[in-house]
Amino acid sequence: MIFCPLAPKLPLKGFESKIKIFMSAKKPIMINCIPEVELQEHRRFSFIFKYGDDLRQDNLVLQMFKMMDRIWAENGQ
Repeated sequence: MIFCPLAPKLPLKGFESKIKIFMSAKKPIMINCIPEVELQEHRRFSFIFKYGDDLRQDNLVLQMFKMMDRIWAENGQ
């Protein structure tokens, strides 16, 4: 049985065959999970698989972008 990396108690039926490949040096891919049970909110879980890099650094940069965007929006920019 396979479990979702983002919700470890959620069993998965599998993964969608269509994936998204991002255009960067390492060619990361986005994978969509298909839950074993139908969720009330009809959510699909997606995650990015990237070999050879530290995703924590990428995540930190994304968090900084979101934070700066929020600050600029609050100040009318």
